[in-house]
Amino acid sequence: MPETSLDRVTLGERLRALRQQRGWTLAQLAGRSGLALSTISKVERGRMSLAYDKFMQLAHGLGVDVGDLFGAPEQGFDKGGVTVTRAGQAEHHETAEYV
Repeated sequence: MPETSLDRVTLGERLRALRQQRGWTLAQLAGRSGLALSTISKVERGRMSLAYDKFMQLAHGLGVDVGDLFGAPEQGFDKGGVTVTRAGQAEHHETAEYV
């Protein structure tokens, strides 16, 4: 399975893409997330890392699952998706983010 690297620059690019998909300015996201505009700008430019609670604020402000900040959409799980198997017959699934 190929490894994916998530550095600050890649994370910043994902954050910027999510914000721009909504047509929002930095100021609008700052207002929705409660984070300072300068903080969001630094994260988008790969110049700052955030603690988990700040990522949660960003995700809430964007209206996305926090995992959407870390994984490309095609790697995520369907919201509300459920898989049911008989006991002992489940397949093992592993990604860069989950086992």
